[in-house]
Amino acid sequence: MPITLKKLELSEIDNLLQMMNEFYIFENIPFVYDEMKQLIMELLNNTIYGEILLIKLDDIILGYVVLTKGYSLEYKGIFYLLDEFFIKQDFRSKGYGTSVINYLKYYLSKKNANYLLLEVDNFNNRAYQLYIRNGFIDKDRKFLRCKI
Repeated sequence: MPITLKKLELSEIDNLLQMMNEFYIFENIPFVYDEMKQLIMELLNNTIYGEILLIKLDDIILGYVVLTKGYSLEYKGIFYLLDEFFIKQDFRSKGYGTSVINYLKYYLSKKNANYLLLEVDNFNNRAYQLYIRNGFIDKDRKFLRCKI
C-alpha cells in the first residue's frame, strides 16, 4: 500500500514532538520541548511560511517532513526548503524515503515551486546518498548561517 503525506493536525503535535526529539538527538541539535511546540503552533497558524506533513502508511505514522517556503531570483521564484525529514528507524531502508521525495516533487509542483532545497550533515552519508539517487545535485557550496 502506498504512503500518504497528511497535514499535521493539532491533536498530533505530541506525537510529532516525540519524533522531533529523536531526530534532534540523532542530529545533535538542542531540543527544548516547549520552544518547539510554540514554533510548531506558529507554523500551523501561519501556513504562508510552510507546513508540516506526517508520513503515513494506513494509520501508522512513519515520520514527518517540515517544508518552508522561500523566494529566490537564482531559483526562478518560489522554492521550498525541506527543513526536516525524519523516518522512524523501523521504516528506514524500505523505499519510503524515495516515495516521500517523489510525492514532494509532485506536491510542490502543484504549488508552483521551482526547486526543493535541503541541507544534509556531512556525517549522514546514508541520507546524502538517498538525495543524490533521487535527483538532488550537490553544488559543492557551503550552507552558512548567522544568528540574528
